[in-house]
Amino acid sequence: MRGETAPQTHLRYESVCRVHIVPALGEFLLTRLGVSDVQSFYSALAGTNLSARSRKNIALVLTNALNRAVEQRLIATSPAQSLKKRLPRVEQAEMRVLDQTQSQQLLASARGDILYPAVLIALATGARRGEILALSWSRVDFDRSSILISESVEQIASSIRMKPPKSGTFRTVDIGSAVLEELRRLKVEQAEALLALGIRQTGSTLVCCRPDGVMLTPSQLSDNFRKTLIRKTGLPRVRFHDLRHSHASHLLAAGVNIKVVAERLGHADPAITLRVYSHLMPGAQAEAAARIDAIFRPQ
Repeated sequence: MRGETAPQTHLRYESVCRVHIVPALGEFLLTRLGVSDVQSFYSALAGTNLSARSRKNIALVLTNALNRAVEQRLIATSPAQSLKKRLPRVEQAEMRVLDQTQSQQLLASARGDILYPAVLIALATGARRGEILALSWSRVDFDRSSILISESVEQIASSIRMKPPKSGTFRTVDIGSAVLEELRRLKVEQAEALLALGIRQTGSTLVCCRPDGVMLTPSQLSDNFRKTLIRKTGLPRVRFHDLRHSHASHLLAAGVNIKVVAERLGHADPAITLRVYSHLMPGAQAEAAARIDAIFRPQ
């Protein structure tokens, strides 16, 4: 399955197999593994301090592996198939977002910090962490007031690689004049700082990087954001990824069409956006009720 999944996903699957599945079920012959054996494995997991989400992920990896064995006709049926409806129920984690005032406070506190460009772009576009770190100046169109999201940075252990965005397609996100002017200012400041180090800024220079132009890793961005900026501002303990949620929240609160929100976020289907953010659409139910109610009012 190495060629069928992203490297990070493959690494996670390999870890689940090595740490949890093989120690518990590795001694069983595949053809002798029964439903009761899988059930005993799930029951043993339930007795650990693993979260429901972790236990469900382990069960899903095992299920996928056994389904592959069926596809390859190594076994006739999967012993995990009849248990798929008994997997741990995972409660949806509460989404944390910054309101408009908090977003402005974060931007003001981050100004002058190495992370300021990343925070600015995250709040202005809703781009993902890896997409922001991969953004070069050649992808910022100052004439058309837009940013092209065409690459993403992925960190696997200590190695870094460039890959296409999560959706697999490029997208262009329009930005307002205030954000555009900030980016113009940051570009000039960066060019001067790099020149002082004997480095020439080019179109391939990253927008969000270290003072010497070297790429920030995803872990460095997240760690510095949490340990430095959030503690400094006293704002709610949000992750860098929550700035993406905050962007979506601001758009929906302003009544922006859900299809437009999905396009900006890079969701392949607006249904994904609805599923994730429908609870952030204020007054949607009340508006629907009012529109239907109008049908029953005499003209």
